[in-house]
Amino acid sequence: MTVAAMFCLGMAIGLGLGCQRGQASAPAPVVNTATAGPATTPAPPAPPPAEAAVVPPAPARERAHVTLPKSSTSLLRRTRRPFTSKQLAWLSSFEFKDFVREDGGTTDEAVEIRHTTTTWPRFGVTVRIDRCPTAAPAGSRRARARHVEREKPVTADARPCLPMQLPVWEERRDELKQFMSSDLAMRSDTRFDIGARKVDGATAISTYQLGHLFALDDRNKTVALSSTAYALYYNDGVNRIRVMANYLDDAVPTRGQLVALAPPRELERMAVAFTRFYLHHWQ
Repeated sequence: MTVAAMFCLGMAIGLGLGCQRGQASAPAPVVNTATAGPATTPAPPAPPPAEAAVVPPAPARERAHVTLPKSSTSLLRRTRRPFTSKQLAWLSSFEFKDFVREDGGTTDEAVEIRHTTTTWPRFGVTVRIDRCPTAAPAGSRRARARHVEREKPVTADARPCLPMQLPVWEERRDELKQFMSSDLAMRSDTRFDIGARKVDGATAISTYQLGHLFALDDRNKTVALSSTAYALYYNDGVNRIRVMANYLDDAVPTRGQLVALAPPRELERMAVAFTRFYLHHWQ
């Protein structure tokens, strides 16, 4: 008498990183099925599914120390005037040890810069500084884009500067998910927290996001998405800043590995250090 044996294997592959766009509808879970041929003797029992799905961890890599910006610990003061184009250009010129600076765009109204770590694992800290939309620098009649070699205009943000009050920002929850793909934002297991914290005496609004998706779409193509980031928002009614720290390195097989490589506390430390540095230098 022959015995047919069925073996189910789970496969976990690396996740795509950043705010990638996947399919509009939730794909089906990834499952591969293999069927064994006839055997003359009973096959040994298969291990439990949970054990079969375990992937041996890769050899541990040594995490490198990252030098974060240092700044004053004094209380922050409100700015009195909207930044001029020269002030914004100066604020965008800083470079930091263990980070590579990249221009994200420059205009008379706003600057955006990203600082990327040169160490492993790789993180990015994106800083955007601009004036509140109703504010105009003294003596300026009309905003004009700066034409500087290798610079590109950063997208204008016409949204008002909201008070630094948590209930007001919680009403913007969907809007604050702008740096996460819609496929991740709609998932029930995606984490998105909004909070308020002090930065040298000033109240800032924080967000933390963690999303993960690995599945097959309706064309049997793998969809792999992930996003983990910590952001701080602050304005004093005249000028404003947004600082976001996020993981940029290679994809990892599981959500747990992603959190281990980019712990929320580490992302927070990065975002706070850069926020404090720029806020103390824009006064």
